[in-house]
Amino acid sequence: MTDRWSDTRRKLEEIQVGPSGPELVVLDVTTSTNDVARELAGRGCPEGSLVVAACQTAGRGRLGRNWQSQEGGLWFSLVLRPGSRMVPVFRLALVSAVGSAEGLREKTGLAVGLKWPNDLYIGGKKVGGILHELGQDWVVVGVGINVNQVAWEGEPATRPTSLRLETGQVHDLEPLLAVVAGRILLRYRQACSGEWEQVREAWRALSVMLGQEVVVTLPDRSLAGLASDIDEDGNLLVKVGGALVTVTAGDVLLTRAKGRSPGRDA
Repeated sequence: MTDRWSDTRRKLEEIQVGPSGPELVVLDVTTSTNDVARELAGRGCPEGSLVVAACQTAGRGRLGRNWQSQEGGLWFSLVLRPGSRMVPVFRLALVSAVGSAEGLREKTGLAVGLKWPNDLYIGGKKVGGILHELGQDWVVVGVGINVNQVAWEGEPATRPTSLRLETGQVHDLEPLLAVVAGRILLRYRQACSGEWEQVREAWRALSVMLGQEVVVTLPDRSLAGLASDIDEDGNLLVKVGGALVTVTAGDVLLTRAKGRSPGRDA
């Protein structure tokens, strides 16, 4: 009998980042793949282990927000152990975002771009997001991508899109997972090898927001300015008046598009 997930297993073994082979856990339904991955990480699973589910009943985004995760989307989590690899945790958001966008571009040909800190965009609409959760000696990277959905329950605050809506085609989730997870691990391995600046440059090339007017909502205030760059740690630099403000965390809203779209070959 052919293993449906053979491409993913092969990719994880091919891009092995830890000293031992990673685990692959495939579920029909779970609360959140991050929940399962955190449990595996706490038990000492190998770095690069992956959890994927057809459906999540309690998917979540940043700040505890609900993430609709019905069947048809790609919901998975990777376990990384950056402490042993000398990769600062705060850089992993950019590493995983770049890898996710590159994987989607490779499989679909769509101009998938990045919005700081963790969103995947196509044509001004969100198609996916990334959530990092930290433990004592591990980081779980949770990725959610709208693939074959055409409708969402209720009315999302920001109208999302999916790969199916953008291409008019139904996509096979398994080869998509193999490529996206593989790209994340490749970029992670690159960062582990001291090539962080290449990852940073790739993020810049994929960004849909640099050079755009933005409003950043912080815990105690909001600020409006021009998204100018990301610093060496992956923080967003916003030009407010004549000063650069470093944003380490916050919600960013694009307010005045200037036609910026990432290059297809970035």
